[in-house]
Amino acid sequence: MTQAVVIYDSKFGNTKNVAMKITVLLKNQGIMTSCSSISDVDVEQLADVDILAIGGPTHSFGMSKPMAEFMNHLKGVNLQGKMVFAFDTRFESFLSGSAAKRIETMLKSLGARIIAPRYSAFVSTKGVLKQDRIDEELSRISLTHMIR
Repeated sequence: MTQAVVIYDSKFGNTKNVAMKITVLLKNQGIMTSCSSISDVDVEQLADVDILAIGGPTHSFGMSKPMAEFMNHLKGVNLQGKMVFAFDTRFESFLSGSAAKRIETMLKSLGARIIAPRYSAFVSTKGVLKQDRIDEELSRISLTHMIR
């Protein structure tokens, strides 16, 4: 059976919320999926997983410091050909930058295969996740056709 891990960094809970929704989405597609914070992941065990979804909040136009450190730990893991996709949370502005873009770039450089477009969930200026759009946007991600 196909196994996936959704890995996230979250400061205020918004990215965790998105990670949980991605976990449910993958489970609904028949993929055995777990969800973990970057602080709880044993990177050595990731070599045995088929799909990795990795995401974090956008800080200073890119990844948070904890996410950058986690991504550096992945350099010691064989991700060659592993199916991956990146996600983030950020303000809805082209000026806000994107953690997912940087995560995706790093995953590609490690030999991973991007299987879905990076996904950004938007946060209001008050720091509240715009929940109404997430389910609709995530419903467009279907991975079952990619796993054959």
